Amino acid sequence: MDAVEQSARRGEFVRVMLAELDSRVLPPKALRMAAARVAESLTEESVSERHERARKTRYVSVTATENGMCLLRARLPLIEGKAIADRLRKQGKALVTARPKPANAKPTGTSATSRPCGPGADDVADAEAEAEADAPDERTMDEVKADLFADMLLTSDPMSCAAAAGIQASVQFTIPILTALTKLGGSGAGSSASASRVGGATRLTPAPALLDGMIPIPLEDAIRLAGTATSFVRILTHPITGTVEAVDTYRPTAAMRAYLTARDIHCRWPGCRQPAATCDLDHTHAWEHDGTTTLENLCGLRLSHESGHEFAP
Repeated sequence: MDAVEQSARRGEFVRVMLAELDSRVLPPKALRMAAARVAESLTEESVSERHERARKTRYVSVTATENGMCLLRARLPLIEGKAIADRLRKQGKALVTARPKPANAKPTGTSATSRPCGPGADDVADAEAEAEADAPDERTMDEVKADLFADMLLTSDPMSCAAAAGIQASVQFTIPILTALTKLGGSGAGSSASASRVGGATRLTPAPALLDGMIPIPLEDAIRLAGTATSFVRILTHPITGTVEAVDTYRPTAAMRAYLTARDIHCRWPGCRQPAATCDLDHTHAWEHDGTTTLENLCGLRLSHESGHEFAP
C-alpha cells in the first residue's frame, strides 16, 4: 500500500467514525468495537488472510523459574486458547464444588498409637496412607486448573474426580447471517458487505465473524465451529457499531454488560452508589414474566436490591 492510499484510508476511517459519533454517544468499549469494525472494513487483507499468516507463528516453550517451577507458554489460535481456558475453568469449578464438606467428612484410618506394634504394623502403615489420601483438598482454583492442565497434557485423562467428566469447552462467536449465506452460496460479498469509499472508489468488505462480540476471527473457522454447535442463540446488533441490542437468552453478553456498566455507572436503586461493575444485571420486567434481555430492559442492581425493584414506584 503506497503512502497516498494509506493516507486516503486513514482519512476515510476518521470520516466514518466522526459521522458515527455525531449520531450517538458511545462508551469507551463500544467506541473501540466500532473503531475495530471500521478499520477492518478498510484493510487491504481480510482477517482470514492475516490469520492464516499468523498461524505460522504458533509455538510452545518452557522457561525454567526458581524453586523448581517453570512457565509454559503457547501461541495458539484465539478460539483454541479460549476453549482451553473455558474447559479448565469449568472442570476446576466442578472439582472444587464436589469437595466433601468438613461437616460431612468421616474419619478414616487409625492412628499408630492405637495399634500394637509387631505383626499389625503393616496395617497401621496402610491406614496412615489411606488417611493421607483422604486429607481435605485445600488447593486454590488456580492450583486446581494448573493440575488439570498438566493431567490433560500428560495423561489425556484428567478425570481423577467424576465431577469433571463430560465437561466440554464452549466459546461464543457471532456470524453475520448475510455474510455466512454469501460465503456458503459463493456469490461474492455484495449483499453482506460493509461499504466504504477509498480514493474515490467504493470498497465492499464482508463483515467478519466476531469472538465474544468484539474480536474478528476468520469466517471459515466460525462456520466450521457452527457446524458442530448443539444450539444457536439469535442476537440483534446495531448495524454500525455492532453493539448487542438483544439476545434470546436470560444472560446478557459480555458486550451488553460492558455497555450497561458504562451507561449506569452505579447501582440504579435510588440512593445506592455501588459501582455498576460490581452489580448484577437485572431484568426490569422480569424474565419469567416475558421480560426480554435487551439494553432497555436491563439495569445494574446491587444483589440486595433485586428482589423489590419491580414493585418500586
